[in-house]
Amino acid sequence: LYSRAPALVVDTCLAEVGNVSGQAAQSYAALTRSLERHADADPGLKVWVQTLLAEMAARLGDSAAAERWFRQALATQPAPWIEVVSDRGERVDQVVAWLDAHPLTKPG
Repeated sequence: LYSRAPALVVDTCLAEVGNVSGQAAQSYAALTRSLERHADADPGLKVWVQTLLAEMAARLGDSAAAERWFRQALATQPAPWIEVVSDRGERVDQVVAWLDAHPLTKPG
């Protein structure tokens, strides 16, 4: 895989596996470092990484970090989010206002 895909793609795939196999904290830290090293990555790839990091942070109980990652993904490339929002018939500014009013919280 390393010879066929960019390093950030490989690191993200490995982090996804680690996230669900008892290595969430280590995978989260490694993927965070990888994203820092590849700050010039394609925006679509960065959004994938940022949303995975948000999900990982939420699983680890760090809702503040999860919210930061989700907001970074939105800032990196709003287009995918706009498609989801428009499918629901809402405007992006309404969704952002809702996110501001409803910060992420740990379930349960």
